[in-house]
Amino acid sequence: MLIIYYRFMIARKVAHNVFGCPLSSELELEHFERKGQSQRFHTSGVWLLASKINHSCHNNCMRSFIGDFQIVRATHDLPAGSELGFRYLDNDGLVDHDQLTSTWGFTCTCDICEERTSLSKSKRNLRKNLLEDLARLITERSIDTKRLDNLIETIGKTYGDPATKVPRLELANLCFKISGALSHTSELDTPLKVLLFTIKALQSLGFIIDVKNSSNDEQSFNPFIISRWGIVNVRVFEALSCLAETSAEFREYMGTAYQILFGMPYSDQAKRSRKIPSRR
Repeated sequence: MLIIYYRFMIARKVAHNVFGCPLSSELELEHFERKGQSQRFHTSGVWLLASKINHSCHNNCMRSFIGDFQIVRATHDLPAGSELGFRYLDNDGLVDHDQLTSTWGFTCTCDICEERTSLSKSKRNLRKNLLEDLARLITERSIDTKRLDNLIETIGKTYGDPATKVPRLELANLCFKISGALSHTSELDTPLKVLLFTIKALQSLGFIIDVKNSSNDEQSFNPFIISRWGIVNVRVFEALSCLAETSAEFREYMGTAYQILFGMPYSDQAKRSRKIPSRR
């Protein structure tokens, strides 16, 4: 009986600390681009130091894999003594609390989850309905960016804290989808619209963006400056990749996002081995 008890105890410890992993995180990106979702991993392992890092939806670091190496990189400058936290579930939106509880035995209390649970039922339903309206507008044949702007502004009013403090994950994902949908249109101001909704997406993830304005023309297409990085995920890299051909600043930011996500510098060899991601 004692042997059986220890067997289950060891299995439980492994389940709580194991990492599912691809052969490399870059291969995982290629799968994501083809399928639009993360793949199910067929390999896993326990990294003793990394297993001590707690979950946080508002992650300040990212993990990546190259073979049996796991690399953890900060997503932005951190004060000395900061606790590291990354997402246990590989998605860009709100986590499934039931899955966290059933798998790891805890409920996330990060600022993103606390903000959501603190909402009244009516305000939570209002935000949910507004986000659904925004998602529906993206699928329309003719994209009305004015309506989208107004709806995004209305959704923003359902949040009490700025995105730099509490990122708005669902809104960010939809803004990325808008810029992706716009990138397939052929209007003269398409590049500017793609840029503006990319900025909205990044700001929703907690980025602080300073927009260059070298002229008085509000329609001019100018690079922006990231003065503070927010949450970095695959969609951030995709967006910066699509803008990388337009300026040296965007190429530099793309390289930074790549290094955070995949643990290695973005090299010419990496560029030749893969296509620039398509927007969704």
